[in-house]
Amino acid sequence: MKRKQRIKESIIAKKYKLAMCYEDILQYEKANRIAEKLYIPLITKEECAYAELLLLLCKEGIVLTDGKLSLHGDYTKLLRRLKYHNLSQEALIRAVRIKGRCQGLTAIDCTAGMGEDSLLLAAAGFSVTLCEHNPIITLLLKDTIERAKSIPELADIVSRMTVIEGNSECILSKLKVSPDIIFLDPMFPMKKKNCKFFKNWSLLVPMKKSYYKQLCKHDRLVLLLRDRQRDPI
Repeated sequence: MKRKQRIKESIIAKKYKLAMCYEDILQYEKANRIAEKLYIPLITKEECAYAELLLLLCKEGIVLTDGKLSLHGDYTKLLRRLKYHNLSQEALIRAVRIKGRCQGLTAIDCTAGMGEDSLLLAAAGFSVTLCEHNPIITLLLKDTIERAKSIPELADIVSRMTVIEGNSECILSKLKVSPDIIFLDPMFPMKKKNCKFFKNWSLLVPMKKSYYKQLCKHDRLVLLLRDRQRDPI
């Protein structure tokens, strides 16, 4: 009898692969718009236990959680790295300087994620276009940037960050003017060195030939390879 009950509870617990929920009734309309855009169910707090993954709209912003781990953007944690002396020592910023400067340059982050690297570029003076193909991550990224606009130390920096949802290969193919920097941070571990950057288009990672062709159309490319086991973002 107990075994049947556990099986029944397990089936119920997996009712939703991904669902949207909200903390306050005042957040209902916003939560409903997000749920409709992502084609996921909008559930109550009482039903949260039935979702494998949950997008929770709360006072801190939008959080993606499985009940144990959570993903929530917060750029205030990076404020120390954004100070001039610390920023100038960042490997990425050292790699992307053109004739010793960053101010007024443009960059495209083809693998935006939660935008931490783009934030560093924007803090250095770049105008950054962030490409993210995953709609859930795009949602979290936009929410993070929107909240950062209300923080005085971050407002000017994030004003130079623009998010585009979509495949970066398609976005690159539609560019009329080449950016100063095309930045990629692929999701794979490195065995030896933690960080390398390569100029021009010689990538040491497997990519579709069509992606290579799009990269070859542009003048400059910086590829930052990070060992995510030793140096997680």
